[in-house]
Amino acid sequence: MPFFMVATVENTDVLIEWQKKAIALFERKDYSRWFRTGMTGDNLVSYEVRRMGVETGPLLFGSITFMIIFVVTTSFRVNPLLSKPWEALVGCFIPLLAILGALGVMSVLEMRFQSIMVASLFLIIAVGVDDIFMLLRAWHRTSPLVSEG
Repeated sequence: MPFFMVATVENTDVLIEWQKKAIALFERKDYSRWFRTGMTGDNLVSYEVRRMGVETGPLLFGSITFMIIFVVTTSFRVNPLLSKPWEALVGCFIPLLAILGALGVMSVLEMRFQSIMVASLFLIIAVGVDDIFMLLRAWHRTSPLVSEG
């Protein structure tokens, strides 16, 4: 049984609160025994995306720190001449600079920062770290005896 509600932009918080209370009401055990309900809406989805962005934003700094520590420590080899911790550290800053550059361009163009973009920041870090490992592995497999020519 669909039920549609429409409100002005100023009243969207009222709709979100109404939807949350309706969900809480229908999830009570005495109702859930008789009814199977589900609720969705544009405002509820926007609210959840915004909540997710606010909750995961602070985790970004911890994941960046862990990423740098992990990449640099895994770049060490038994033979110290083959270790490349400085190259790994510089490689960690490439995705970070890409993030800062993209956010800077967005700020200059006065684009609004959407909460879902926090998830894309984690993806940029993940892809950047993957590239660092591939580059360091290729460098490690390259013969140092190859002459320039």
